[in-house]
Amino acid sequence: MTKLTRWALRYGVALLAVVTALGSVFIPVIGPGLGSFLFLAVLVSAQYGGLGPGLFATALITTLLGLGLIFLEPDKALWRFVGLLLFAGGGVVVTLLVEAMHAARRRVEAGQRWLTAVLTSIGDGVIAADAQGRASFLNPVARDLTGWETDEAVGKPVTEILRMVTEETRAAVENPITRALREGIVAGLADHTVLIARDGTERPIDDSSAPIREKGGAITGAVLVFRDVTERRRAEGALRRAAREMEDLSRRLIRAEEDERRRIARELHDETGQALTAIKMHLQGVVQGLDEPAEVRARLEESIRLIERTHRQVRSISLDLRPSLLDDLGLVAALQSYVKRQGQVAGLAARFLPVADPPAFRLEPELETACFRVAQEALTNVVRHAGARTVDVELHLGERALRLRVRDDGVGFDVAEARSRAAGGISLGVLSMEERVTLVGGKFAIDSRVGQGTEISAEFPLTGRPTTRI
Repeated sequence: MTKLTRWALRYGVALLAVVTALGSVFIPVIGPGLGSFLFLAVLVSAQYGGLGPGLFATALITTLLGLGLIFLEPDKALWRFVGLLLFAGGGVVVTLLVEAMHAARRRVEAGQRWLTAVLTSIGDGVIAADAQGRASFLNPVARDLTGWETDEAVGKPVTEILRMVTEETRAAVENPITRALREGIVAGLADHTVLIARDGTERPIDDSSAPIREKGGAITGAVLVFRDVTERRRAEGALRRAAREMEDLSRRLIRAEEDERRRIARELHDETGQALTAIKMHLQGVVQGLDEPAEVRARLEESIRLIERTHRQVRSISLDLRPSLLDDLGLVAALQSYVKRQGQVAGLAARFLPVADPPAFRLEPELETACFRVAQEALTNVVRHAGARTVDVELHLGERALRLRVRDDGVGFDVAEARSRAAGGISLGVLSMEERVTLVGGKFAIDSRVGQGTEISAEFPLTGRPTTRI
């Protein structure tokens, strides 16, 4: 329909209403009620045609009646003109009121169209329900996920459209809309909820529902927003598998590293250390058999001192790589020896405080190694960076966990900054300790403040029963 056609219809209806109202004056029964018919003509014109036709009908009626009064009843024209002016004012008011109603309705309809477009366009499923929990709206995504068309679903209980069970137990799940209507709160689903569509298809979903309230606060309905999380579940599963594979690879790398450390430490101790000892003894024998010259004796004695220093360094490297006490006597003996040696080398008041029952015990080799390496790295950091005077290493064996705590009175540091450096590949000590604890299922924590020292805590779960060393 063209614009001109619409214009002609609107004003044509107004003209027809005016002619009909004025024609009623010739019907004896209606004649006395002409005023009501005239206002009805204005109302019909404004209701159908809008502001323009309503004002047109008012003006046309006023003009025709005015002309009639002038020519037919001139002696009564003054008082009748007052009535005509009142009619004209009333017609304008009626037209404006009807136009205001039209404008309000257009705004409501525009808002409804906009809201429908938004709800139709979003990628999540949306279901709206009335105060009795009956469906009143489904967007396309909701229709696809549930298998229900809008005309079939509207008026049905939402619990019939949305059938949900827990993924593991298959127990029925309370519909969030029911809870939102009952309690007036935003309600969501627990994890691992499955939506059963009309055709029996099952999809994992995530959702939330909220009550719809009118201006006074009364609940008039509820809306449910839900989404298919199948792809997210797959991605999460793939991420978990990748994380497990990375953990397994890290364990194997650490195990290979420890095996290589053990081999190198053994070779340094057994082969290199013994060779250095033999060279030292031969040189000492040569020195003892020499009378002259003094210069040769001095050089040989200097060589012996160099060999002794090299021997100590080789032994220290061997202990750092893999202390034989850890394999032979266990964690307590290895830590006790290492703490004492580090205190002597660095000039620290280093104390080892084992709190355990039994006092000497053996755990799984992987756990003992992880605990020792964390303590070793912590003490190394104390010696290199802390500027501490004292350091305490505590080891506590509980029923379910082994707990390690290393405390110093050094300068402390910013933990967040240290973790940031570690994440960027700088200063990997903190990251190395945390990774070792995590790989055996433990918990790791650092408490440090600049100028107030540092405390490193690690908790290792016991997977096997500790055995007493006899």
